[in-house]
Amino acid sequence: MATGAGGEQPGIGRGERIGAMMILQGAMARMRAQPVALAAWWILASIATVGVEQGARLAGIDPGGDLPSQGDAWYRIARALLEGLSSAAGFRLILQGRLWFDRGFVVCAAILTTIAVVTGFAIASPYSAGLGGGAQAALVAVMFYLGLKLTLWPLGPLMGRDDLTLTRGWSAMHGATLGLALAFLLSMLPLFAVGMVYVAVPPAELDRLPAIIVDAVTVQALTLFALAMSATVYQLRVENPATVADVFD
Repeated sequence: MATGAGGEQPGIGRGERIGAMMILQGAMARMRAQPVALAAWWILASIATVGVEQGARLAGIDPGGDLPSQGDAWYRIARALLEGLSSAAGFRLILQGRLWFDRGFVVCAAILTTIAVVTGFAIASPYSAGLGGGAQAALVAVMFYLGLKLTLWPLGPLMGRDDLTLTRGWSAMHGATLGLALAFLLSMLPLFAVGMVYVAVPPAELDRLPAIIVDAVTVQALTLFALAMSATVYQLRVENPATVADVFD
């Protein structure tokens, strides 16, 4: 972890603009730095996702249904827990180079799981199906914005930064929120391409195991890159706010 003069932690930068291309380049550099470990994360996360999806279907739960089925809430909590744990593990690999479990990891995973639970019930779920199109779009926009502003908060416990509180993490995203949003949208283009392929597939075929595997692999690849982008913002804003040179090491 970067430290300032005399071994003290550097302050948290504020206001400096961090653009989308800087974030994308930094994420690519971090992905290239640990290809084996991150590839293992990708494979394991994809397998776990397929397991949760298949388990839900075997239990009679329809994850994509328009109405809540029995057990749907537990399915969404399980997905959120998986997302929280895997994201915390991914952040630790990307930012610290290896995986270990401590209090910081648990707190980070708990924060990420809580965010995932709220998002999972609010967006693309039968619980919000009764909203009109405009209300749903507004809800997605609000949740996306909140997710961006909360990017740095879970990383405080993970990295041992007690000074990175919720409020400081929120304010530190000033000048980086738009860049991260644009970077997310650009990184989602491959996912859109996969979605266009799904359009040509009959709905009955989408529940087949190969389709579930393709979906899990694609989503987890995007998730991993999203973690690398968030880690880049963290490094630029918190660990080394005075320079952007570490992005291109």
